[in-house]
Amino acid sequence: MDNSLIYSVKNYQIAAKDLYVNSLLYPEKIVAKIPGPLPISSATATIRNNFSITPNASGKFALIIDPFYHKGWLYNDAAVDGQSGGTATELTFDQNNDLVDQFRLVSSSVILRYYGNFNQMSGIFISATTSDLNGTVPDDFKKFSNVEDLTNKYISKCMDGVKLIYTPMDNRAIEFRKGDDYTNGDHPCRNQYLFVIIGDLFPNTTCIRVDYYRNIEYTTVPLYREYILQSKSLPVQFEIPMISGTASNAPEDSNNNALASNNIPYAIKLYQWLNKKGLSINPNIFS
Repeated sequence: MDNSLIYSVKNYQIAAKDLYVNSLLYPEKIVAKIPGPLPISSATATIRNNFSITPNASGKFALIIDPFYHKGWLYNDAAVDGQSGGTATELTFDQNNDLVDQFRLVSSSVILRYYGNFNQMSGIFISATTSDLNGTVPDDFKKFSNVEDLTNKYISKCMDGVKLIYTPMDNRAIEFRKGDDYTNGDHPCRNQYLFVIIGDLFPNTTCIRVDYYRNIEYTTVPLYREYILQSKSLPVQFEIPMISGTASNAPEDSNNNALASNNIPYAIKLYQWLNKKGLSINPNIFS
């Protein structure tokens, strides 16, 4: 085999792993594929949602989002007291399963920022990525102590905002599933990777913006396969990476760069990533 092809395959493996880990850390900026031992032809998509939160008159709210389910829940009515009161407003995060045949979640994040009147600025975010497999989601988290008692909780001031990321913990999270498993709530990882954020002491105004990102790798239903580019991935020896922290302050800038664009073929993203490292790949490895 041509030595340039051998080096190209090694460089591909480096780039594929690096892009995936960085997509886990920065889902709002980088879209990638999940490396694996099998050659897979697939496409990527970024699904973005944003909305605002108005804390109640006591300055309280609770937000629960499950990246493996198409519904989320917001508690911000007058009855929310941090003890057990409150009624959930249901949020919907659609995924077009008329297009998606099978999918897997690559990365996901939720970012909350304060954007209200700075003369009234007050409040704290208390957040965690957690599971509730045997409980009653989402009602378990309208009792704020259930979040406060988590050892991995993260507390931040309103001016710092908060960002939570999803990181996989077992192989079920990176397996392809049929598209309807997301909408119907049948995904085996449902309730295992919950984003939970509670807020207190905020002003009773529309002052919090939420940006929610889901990056998926997918194949289309047969009808659309000639219209949507599905590029081939090369086999990569891969282990799920260990990422210690899933919560941090909100980033200053969440503007998407070229690596988040799904209009750019995955091979081009690999070229761009390697170019920054002074490496390259022979395009013949994709043929």
